[in-house]
Order: sequence, then C-alpha cells, then structure tokens
Amino acid sequence: MLAGEAAANGGSGGSGSSANSAPRSYGGHSIASNVQRLCLKILETCRLQADSPELRRQVQFCCRVIDAHDTGEVFTEADIDDQLCRRFREQHRELDVANYRNLRRSLREARYFRRPVELQQFLFRMSCESAGTHQAANGAQKEQLIRLFTKRQPPPVPPPPSSTASRQQVKRSATQLMPSAAGTAGMSRSPSAALLAPPDAVAASSDGGATSGLARSVSARQLNNNSASQRQQPQGRQSANSTGDLSELDLLRELLYCLQGIDGGAFRYDPNLQSFQPTQLIRLPPSTLKSAMWIAECGWLHRKIKLFVEAKKSERTFGCLGQSFCAALHAQLRRFCELLAAIESQLAGQEDSADPAVCEPSGMTLKRLAVWVSEPHQRLRLLAGLVDACRTKKGGALVSEIYAWRFHGNPEIEATVAHLLTEVCKPLFHTVCRWILDGELEDTCQEFFVAANPTVGADRLWQSKYTLRKNMIPRFITAEQARKILLTGKAINFLRLVCGERRLQSLRPQSSKTVALPSPHAMLSQTLDPSFDRMVSDTYRDASQHLLRILFTKYHFIDHLKALRRYLLLGQGDFICHLMDLLEADLSLPAGQLYAHNLFGILETAKRATNAQFEPSYIIERLDVRKLDVSPGDTGWDVFSLYYNVDGPLSTVLTDECLTSYLRAFNFLWRSKRMEHILAGLSRKSVSEGRRLAARMPRAGGLLHRCQLIGHEMAHFVQQFQYYVSFETLECAWLDLLAAVKGACDLDAVIGAHQRFLATVVTRCLLDERSREILTQLRAVFDLIIQYEHALGAMFDALSEEAAIRDRFEDETERATKA
Repeated sequence: MLAGEAAANGGSGGSGSSANSAPRSYGGHSIASNVQRLCLKILETCRLQADSPELRRQVQFCCRVIDAHDTGEVFTEADIDDQLCRRFREQHRELDVANYRNLRRSLREARYFRRPVELQQFLFRMSCESAGTHQAANGAQKEQLIRLFTKRQPPPVPPPPSSTASRQQVKRSATQLMPSAAGTAGMSRSPSAALLAPPDAVAASSDGGATSGLARSVSARQLNNNSASQRQQPQGRQSANSTGDLSELDLLRELLYCLQGIDGGAFRYDPNLQSFQPTQLIRLPPSTLKSAMWIAECGWLHRKIKLFVEAKKSERTFGCLGQSFCAALHAQLRRFCELLAAIESQLAGQEDSADPAVCEPSGMTLKRLAVWVSEPHQRLRLLAGLVDACRTKKGGALVSEIYAWRFHGNPEIEATVAHLLTEVCKPLFHTVCRWILDGELEDTCQEFFVAANPTVGADRLWQSKYTLRKNMIPRFITAEQARKILLTGKAINFLRLVCGERRLQSLRPQSSKTVALPSPHAMLSQTLDPSFDRMVSDTYRDASQHLLRILFTKYHFIDHLKALRRYLLLGQGDFICHLMDLLEADLSLPAGQLYAHNLFGILETAKRATNAQFEPSYIIERLDVRKLDVSPGDTGWDVFSLYYNVDGPLSTVLTDECLTSYLRAFNFLWRSKRMEHILAGLSRKSVSEGRRLAARMPRAGGLLHRCQLIGHEMAHFVQQFQYYVSFETLECAWLDLLAAVKGACDLDAVIGAHQRFLATVVTRCLLDERSREILTQLRAVFDLIIQYEHALGAMFDALSEEAAIRDRFEDETERATKA
C-alpha cells in the first residue's frame, strides 16, 4: 500500500532542486503537496494537523530525500539479495525471505520507479514515525530494511523505546542525517579561495599516535563534546547511536579525522586497499556513504604525500632538488591544513551552539564540506600523481618529470605545477650560476647535468675531467645551452688550474647585469623571457674569448702550429735538406749504431746553419730528435724522427695522440724526401760520371743513357708525388686550419679544427686503413729507388774499375812501345 501510494504521489521525484527554484509538479499537484498528502495518510495515527510545525518539518525532510541527487549505490542488487537471504536463513526466518522476494519483485515490476532503492529508503524513514503503535513487528521490519541498505552485520537491536522517545528519536535523526535544502543551496566556495594565500606556519598532520596540533585540538574537543552530549542526550538519541547511526556533526568530525590521515571511530585506514574504509559499527545511506568516501579520499591523498615527504627527507641521496621538491610538497600540505583548521573552527562553533543537532543555514554540512575540499582534492590528486612519477628520480630527471606535468589544459593545475617547478629549480639555478661564474661544482648526490671526475689530473682536465650527464639535462634546457654551460665552467677551471690565471674577477662585471636574476622563473619560461639564455651566452662568450686570448698571446699557440708545419711536416726546405745532408753518413749505418747525443749535436748544427736560427727561443728549444723502436734489419733512416716537446695548456690541443699523428706523417714525408734526395744525387752523379766514362768507353754510352732515363722517370714520379703532398694536401689543409682557429669561438672549436687537419693529412698521405694497398705499392716504388741507387752505384764502380784497367793497359803499352 505504501509503495503504491508513493508511486502515485511521489515516485516522480528525480533530480535535485534548490530553495530558489520553482516547485515541480506531477499530475497537476506539486511535489510538496503530494508528499504532504502522503505523510498525512501515513501519520494519521499521530492526529497531526495540516498546518502543524511537526508535519511541515517532516514534509520538508521528505522533499529533500526525493530531491537528493547523489544516489550512487555501493552494492549491486544481486549482492544485496544474496547477503540478505543468507542472513535470514542463518536466523531461521524463511518467511522473511519470501516476503522480501515478493517486495523485490513488486519493485522490479513497477517500471515507472526510476530509483527503487531510494524509494525503499524513503519508506523506511517514514515508517519510523509509526514506531509507537507498531513496536515489536515494526521493529523487525525496520531491522530488515536496515540490513537491506547496509553491507555489514549490525549489532544486536536494543529493546524498542516508548512512543514519545521514538518520536524524539525520529525528529533528531531526520534533522541530523539530512541537511536543509536552503542551507545546501546557499553554500559558498569562499573558503577554497583562502587556499591561494601564502601559507603561514601551520603544523602538518602526522600518522599513528603522533598527531598534529590540529588533530590534538580536534580530538580533545571531540572528547569533551561527546562526554557532554552523552550526559545531556535524550534516550531516543542514545538508542540511535547504539545501533551505529551517526549524526551529521559526528560524521563531519570523523571525516575531519580522515582528512588529516588519522583513524577515527567510523573510518579507518586499510593498508591493503590503501584507502579509508567505514567500520562495521556505522550505517549510512548509499548517497551519504559515497560523499563521505569521496571526502575521505582527500585524507588518503594527504597521507600518501606526507609519507613520501617524511621518507625522502631522511634520504641523503635524494639531493638538493629532491629536498626542494619535498619542501614544496610540505608547503602545499600546510595550505591544506589551514583549510582543515578553518573547517574545525566552524564545526567547533556549531558544537557550542544551543542545539548542535539542528544544522543552521550557515553551518557546515556534508555537501558544503564536499564543496570546500573540491579544489584541494584536485590539487592533492595532482601532487599524488607527481609523487608516484618522481619516486625513483632525482636531480635533472626529477625536474624534467615535473616539467612534463606543466602543460595542462586546467589553468589551476598548470599554476600549481609551475609554482612547484619554480621552488624545485632554485637549487638547480643556483648551481648553474656558481658553475658558469666561478667554476665551482658541489654535486655530492650527482644530480647536476655536469659531472666531474676527481681522479683526472690537470693535464687531462679539458678532455676527461668534466662531462655531461645527458639523462640529467632538464627538458627546458636545450642541448646547445647545456654545452655552453659545460664549456663555460671548464674554461674557468682551465684558466685557473692549467694556465695559472688567478685574476678571473674581470669576467664577472661583464655578465653581472644578466646574472642578477631574482628567481629561476626565466629558466623555465625562456620563450617569453630570454634573460637566462642571454646570461648563458654572455658568460660562455666572455670565458671562451678570454681563454683563447690567453692561449694565443701568452702561450703563442699559432706560432707553435707554424713550427709543427715547418719542421715536422717538412715545410722548412733549407733546414730539412741541410739536416739530411748532415745525417746521411750516420743514418746509413745500422739502427743499433745510432746514438741520441750524436743526432742531437747534428740537429743543433743544422739549427745554427739555416734560417731556423731566427726562430724564437720558445720555438726552437722545443725541437728535438727521437729514435723509434728498432726492428731487425733497420737502418738509421728507418728509426730517425724529429719531435716537438709541448707542455702546459698546449698539451690540451697538441695531445699525445696528435703528436703520434705528426710522427706518422713525418716518417712518411721524410721517406719521400729521402727518395727525392737520392734521385737528385744520382742525377748529378750520372751526368758527371757519364761524361767521363763515355769518353773512355764509347760502348757504355747507351747503357748510361738508359740509366739516366730511368732516373729521370723516377725523379718525375717523386716530384709529382711531392707536389701532391705539399700543395694539394698540406697547404690546403693548413689554410683551412688557420681560418678555423682564427674564427673559433671556444677551445673545443680549436681542438676540433686541429683534429680535422690531422685527419686530412693522414688520409691524403695514404696513411689510413682505406689507402693501405696504395701505400704498399708506393713503398715498393721507394724500395725500387733504393735498389736502383745501389745498382747504379755498383755499375759506376764497375765502369770506373774497367776504365782504370784500360788506363793501366794503355800506359803499359805506351811504355813498352817507347822502350
């Protein structure tokens, strides 16, 4: 009967309405009038008048139930059926099982019921009004309906109260569980705006037994209020609390515990589910439970972020950027605690009022609390996502991960991430400034993208001491900026440790205007503010130019390159030819008979006898001789080599690998020059000896002419090869090297240009792997020239001996003829 009446009069209640909206109608009558007629029919035993305050209060409550929009169900209908029937059978109540199934079938067949669960809840609340006339039977039906809408087994039902106490209980429970529509419609979002203000010192909530100041104050006030309310509470209210029902203020107080991450009496944290779950002792409607669980999710997020901050603060390897991230998260938690303090203050004012069970229009309600925590809920979800993403990262990788969350369509989320990123990047910005201005690097946790190797000495400072960690480069710093930052600090340390330049303060005034940034915000928004890029570029340019100026003026780097070109690449012709003439006798000996002091003496003689004597002392004193590794059968020509000593800053560019390439090129060019020297000597000898021998032995003239032709062909080949090496290879590569060195913007550019020059020389001199076959053929030609020298010398010796024999025969014949 009740179900049919509700279907006819109130079953059309759908979406919620506010106090200011127009009343809805159904079948020509408004919802309020239909509900009033239904309440009069249900409560006819109470003899209530149509205009009585009691009836108006109940009608208002019924309208709020019908207009409730939060109707999320916790359990499916099948789960409720199975659980309810199982409990009925355990209690040997098979008749109740049949009655329940009939009720369920009736509700299912009534298809015009859009929300049958809410209708059952509405009928259950209305049936409480007739508890005075139906005590035992109504109590059993009430218990069945309670079990229908709750998941857990409720505690034993106390004896039914009297009729007067029952009415008081219903009045209190109805007023507590459902707030007024006017108060709900007038909720304000102003407390959420307070979250945007800068936080002051507010104690953060803690877990377990160690609670914050807010939690301790809430707990103390709750204990006092509970003790006072229990002393002054009427019998009907005590009965409702004993069965697990909560007033709205008690529910708000429990949710306040959850928001602090603290276990309460109604909600406790479940580590397996990682969320706050209701205990077995409470019974809430599904819509109220859903709202409470949504609010309790903020407490879980708060707890998760707080545990992360507490764990990472004690972790030393998390680094300065990680600690800044924890500090920024802690500041966000303080802002959330400020909101909780405001909520606790308003709840305390409601508890101190005359009738705490009646919610004033301006008081705190469950829906108003949900509105208050909506913005913090969104912010905490963002922070929890950042915590999960950054749990295993540190340094530049941590900053890059946070920066990736900045690009979001929601401006509030973007502003929050931008604020977090600014706070986290302060240590990074400070480290960058110290590195590019003073060359100082303090990175004990290895979170900066510039890495230093303390085991490398000053001789390998530029090549190996400082490198880039590519995985630590933040996303907002480009690869070119990272390279400039690395080279700037390297240049300052190179000037200080290798060049011995102690007066480096002249670099700071040139960049002081660009360095004076109030915050690292310019580093994060370089598209709108180019000051950070300008600072990096200016300091990089100043440090690099100062280093190159010291290298070119104080250490005469260009002059040393020219010396290497003249002496090790055989560019100084008079010196090389004179040295070869002086060394010819000694180098023709086996390699084991050469001595370094003899070779050094010959070198000094060549220096004083040629234009090398006009070289500066810092050039000519570095020129030296060196014997290569001796192999069996080697002569002095095979193991002799010139060498150029370098040290200090010059060794950074002229490394051992570069000098090895110079030695390879010198040996090849020296061997080629020797072939030219041999053929030139044979040509002179062929002309002089040919004329002498041709006059004495006319028959040998044809042989001598053929030998001269072969010598001219060899000389032509060697001259053409010398031209290719000297002009097509060395001279072109040398001009490119000078242009690149003079236009270099940093030391890396000078090193790269010099290495490209050596690579070109090695490649075009046929000393690389691809030219090995051609080089083998060329060495075979050189060996033929040496064999030709030996053969021609043996022929000239034989012809000279034959000429001497003929001369003696003619002399003896002439003497005999005279005799």
